[in-house]
Amino acid sequence: MKLIFIIMIVLALTVIACSLILNRIMFQTVKCVNRQNCHECYTDKNLRISFRSGKNLLTGFLYGSDNKAGLVVISPGMGVTSDYYIPEALWLAEHGYAVMMFDNTGYRDNPGHFRGILQAVYDLRAAVHYAEQYRLPITLFGHSMGGYAVCAVLNYADVTVDRVISVAGFATIREILHAYAVSNIKKYSSPVELLIRIAQFIWFGKMDKFSAVDGINRSDGKIVIAQGKNDEEVSCDTVSIYGKQKLLRKSNIQYHLFDRGIHSTHMGIVRGDPDEMLNEDLLKYLI
Repeated sequence: MKLIFIIMIVLALTVIACSLILNRIMFQTVKCVNRQNCHECYTDKNLRISFRSGKNLLTGFLYGSDNKAGLVVISPGMGVTSDYYIPEALWLAEHGYAVMMFDNTGYRDNPGHFRGILQAVYDLRAAVHYAEQYRLPITLFGHSMGGYAVCAVLNYADVTVDRVISVAGFATIREILHAYAVSNIKKYSSPVELLIRIAQFIWFGKMDKFSAVDGINRSDGKIVIAQGKNDEEVSCDTVSIYGKQKLLRKSNIQYHLFDRGIHSTHMGIVRGDPDEMLNEDLLKYLI
């Protein structure tokens, strides 16, 4: 019996270790940025800010700090830094809005480890609390992982915002992890997915059940859900928030489907790459 108990303990520890290693690989962060289009190139247009998310001090940038139409807080997608959304920030600043951008824990120069998608929700909550000091109507704008985060953060009772614009956001972490595993890992998708789920529970506990749908249904603010029809990363008909319309019970929701050209794709709904034209049809929902 003692030997069996020892074997079980060793197996359990091995599973936990493997899950944490895989999780670290899955959610590795971006440290380098495009130095031709980064916040440091626009020091005359932004103010460098910082705020705490847990024990970590996160770096952010405020564009259009003198603008009074409202404050847009941008939650970035996975695998990109906040620098990616500078063109959107400049456009919004030109239209009278202040724009707060930040990098999640572990991204760019920020300390700490990005342990999973829920870290983006936790960091966004801290960003919203920081933004409240400006006493302006707050709009959350998020793309991809950020599109999930701006809705999931509404599960917190202490987060109240005026508007949310979710772009190519997925509804639940469970669904997006399953979709990623099936499409990218294939043969070993089930055990890998299970190990990642174990790691997520270890790091985030009950928060692991946060869904974008629940957050939206708890909010009284205006919600805009934008989705690309030809999105291959966050499928329109399966894992996207847009595809969960039957579960969204609020009357304060607008849905917009981009079904043509580059703007119907996952990254293209914002911009296909940093040099492409802005999707002004999308940005107009922010003003």
